[in-house]
Amino acid sequence: MGESNYQDFNNIIKKIYQSPTFAQDFWKKFFNDTDAVAYMEFIRKQTDSTKQYPPLEFKENMFFDDQEEITVCIDEQIEKRQKKQKIKFEHYHSFFELAYVFSGSFYTTVGGKKYLLPTGSILMFNTKASHYIEAEEKGGILINILVRKSTFTNSMLNMIQKNDLFFSFFLHSLYDVKSEPVTFRFIAEKGSIAEEFIYRIVREYYHKSAYNQSMMSYLFCCLLTELTRQYQEKASKPILKDKKESLDISQIIAYMSENCNSITLAQVAEHFHYSIAHISKAIHRASGKTFTELLNSFKMKKATHYLKHSDFFIKKSHSYWAIQNALRLIKHLKNTMEKHLPNTENQLIDSM
Repeated sequence: MGESNYQDFNNIIKKIYQSPTFAQDFWKKFFNDTDAVAYMEFIRKQTDSTKQYPPLEFKENMFFDDQEEITVCIDEQIEKRQKKQKIKFEHYHSFFELAYVFSGSFYTTVGGKKYLLPTGSILMFNTKASHYIEAEEKGGILINILVRKSTFTNSMLNMIQKNDLFFSFFLHSLYDVKSEPVTFRFIAEKGSIAEEFIYRIVREYYHKSAYNQSMMSYLFCCLLTELTRQYQEKASKPILKDKKESLDISQIIAYMSENCNSITLAQVAEHFHYSIAHISKAIHRASGKTFTELLNSFKMKKATHYLKHSDFFIKKSHSYWAIQNALRLIKHLKNTMEKHLPNTENQLIDSM
């Protein structure tokens, strides 16, 4: 991204944040939600700053206008945080969030664990991930790109169906009631393509030109593709680490999701330089499923989506994953949908 674009990016962020209606609109929506008001009243009465309190649900009506499918929020730390500990609480969303550290550095607490986020950090949260973000120092700016769940079911899933990493990420959040909290972390270097896509999304949001919502959706899918390329370049390199270092199960699960059509347990173990037994136990501890069960869940979620599109026939689906009997695949899909989804198959097709 050129210097002139970077200056424009910086100016747009300031104009959005300093807009007199920006904060007013947010807090008006926030305090119109009775659950949020009751929760904040509960937190206000608490005095134990060391206690971990239940997370607050951030709902779509708190952040989106009626006509918005994708929106942008800016957080800026305008004053240094006091030494005295404040009552902190995590939150989760009924929508998807991508957070980008534009300047300064932030700390995020996810599942009770704290991580430092330097400038350029990107976090992607699914709808189950409880988290808390705070600035490390004065002047930090955080850009939040928010996307409705319905936007993925209606349009984005079809655009990213060949992107195995994020396809499974969103599909599980949308349709698997037992899906686990998942957070992806990336770095967008200054001048990178990923930073360029974020700039263009924010620019479209600010100018609100004709078809800006469609443009923001397409740019968001392009950003996901660029982040997947970054992940694949990193994952293609052997990971050399001290055996005493804790195993990063999120990388293993992401690797399985991306390669679910052909990967074996032995190949996963070889790639991450751990024994088969160690990898198998780690997967079971993290997901509650065996390697085969977790792998099949990735396959079936993807197949469920493919079978909703008329140009993707059953033969292609079952040959793609070497499932010999198409009728057995349909039966398995039917049982899976009846078990996990409240809708009938036809209702699900209509909703997509």
